Amino acid sequence: MAKCEVKAGFFVLRPCEALAALQCSICERPMCALHTMPVEGEMLCTECGAVQGESDTGDDEMYMGDGGNSTRWFYYYRQHYYTETGDADMLTEDHGFGADEAAAFVGADMLDMQDDLGGDDDSADLFDS
Repeated sequence: MAKCEVKAGFFVLRPCEALAALQCSICERPMCALHTMPVEGEMLCTECGAVQGESDTGDDEMYMGDGGNSTRWFYYYRQHYYTETGDADMLTEDHGFGADEAAAFVGADMLDMQDDLGGDDDSADLFDS
């Protein structure tokens, strides 16, 4: 089975590495359940959903439904940031930032914690991006 091709993170983008469950209706990339966003009856990857959200005013329920903390807002802001800074290819190109690079910044105990569901110790680290 294919792996999710959507990038995870905000400042430090990395491959998702989860198994893909669906395919984006627009870009046709494999995507996992975490990186799937329903937009107007279609299942989109978070990047395509963010591009669709660029025309949002922030008034619709999908965009601001949970007090401004929606996943759509997060990916819209990330898309907007990388597009405005001229680094939009960071969202789709493979730049080699994976588990090996992450290991250089955190100890092995932190990497093990990330594998556990809910294993965050609330301290700031590379995975909080």
